[in-house]
Amino acid sequence: MSIPLEARKADRQAKEDVPPWNVEEVHALVFVAKGDRLFAPYLLSLMGLRPAEVCGLRWDDVDLGKATVSITNTRTLVGNQKVVEKDAKSFAGKRQLPLPDLVREALTSFRSVQAAEQLAVGDAYQDSGRVFVDEGGRMLQAVVREARCGGPASGSEDMGRSCERSYPHTVRAV
Repeated sequence: MSIPLEARKADRQAKEDVPPWNVEEVHALVFVAKGDRLFAPYLLSLMGLRPAEVCGLRWDDVDLGKATVSITNTRTLVGNQKVVEKDAKSFAGKRQLPLPDLVREALTSFRSVQAAEQLAVGDAYQDSGRVFVDEGGRMLQAVVREARCGGPASGSEDMGRSCERSYPHTVRAV
C-alpha cells in the first residue's frame, strides 16, 4: 500500500515543531503516569521511540531477559481514518535498544497485567501480540496531544490534565 505524496506532505505540514522535554517535565510525567495502565508505553516514548513505533511494537520485539527492544515496524493512523502498518522506514529505523531497568520492570509488569486481562476476558480477548492494546486485547492507536507537562506542581492529580504532550495521551481501539 502506498500513501499519495500530496497526503503525506499535507500531514507533515500540519504538524508543528515541538521542543524536547526538559528534565523536570520528564520527572513529572514519570511521577504522574506511574499508576497508569499504559505506563510502560509512556516510558518507551520517553526513550525516543516514535508514536508509530510504540503502536507497532510486538511482544516478540521485546526481550525482557536481555533487556532489549527491537524496533522493526510501525503502525500509523493516516488522515485520522486509515491505519497503515509497515516495516521501519530505513536501516537506521530498524534498531535494537537497551531497556533501562525502570522500563524493563514496567514492561514486565504490563505483560502480567495483560495476561490477567486475557484470563478475565476469556475467548473474547483479541490476542494480537502487540504491546499497546486495551483491556480486551484490541490494538490501540495513539492520538497525540501537544501541551506542556505541568506535573505534580500543577496541583492536578489527573494525568490527562497535567501531562499531555508527545506521548500517547488519548487512545482508541482501531
